[in-house]
Amino acid sequence: MTDRSELNFLIIGGHPAADLLNTRPMRADGLLERLTSMRHLAHWAHQAGLISAGAMRSLSASDDEHVVKEAQRLRETLRTGLQNYRDGKVAWRGLATKVNAVLKRSEGVQALDVNGPEEFSVSFKKPVKTPEDLLWLIARQIADFLASGDWRRSFSCEGTGCVLWFVDRTKNRSRHWCRMETCGARAKAKAYYQRKKSAQHKS
Repeated sequence: MTDRSELNFLIIGGHPAADLLNTRPMRADGLLERLTSMRHLAHWAHQAGLISAGAMRSLSASDDEHVVKEAQRLRETLRTGLQNYRDGKVAWRGLATKVNAVLKRSEGVQALDVNGPEEFSVSFKKPVKTPEDLLWLIARQIADFLASGDWRRSFSCEGTGCVLWFVDRTKNRSRHWCRMETCGARAKAKAYYQRKKSAQHKS
């Protein structure tokens, strides 16, 4: 039986694509793969706000390992693209090829969304009934992530040993850590200790 804690995911990225990256966090003994089955992938998608609880329960019963592996490959190709960009390299064609290969397998439905009294947008919707539908939705989220420009505001946490990503939506781009209560608190405590130690040496 699966430990219920294995089905709880960290949703702190500010976009489902960033939260997808965070399904492979760092632990004391190395990187941990959180998406190891369709059950895990379905629970993550539900917690990320991509599918309903009913779709999550239905998809959890599938054993489609192929879709899980493809979701992992999409995630790692996105990670490589973002890391390359942060290193001053621009290489998105590999990611675009993988995303487009998934998107072209099935078609979504265009829909007009009412976002406010005077605000509208057009989106592509698709009922998620099969593992392939979920993979399509994940690829669509990555495409939206890139097309919206959110990737430019995406950063990896500055915490020591942390590999989590987030979209920095602060006005002055001042977010440095995945979570203030963990990596942020540790960084502040370390800085305080170093200041205190420096002051002691000077006195």
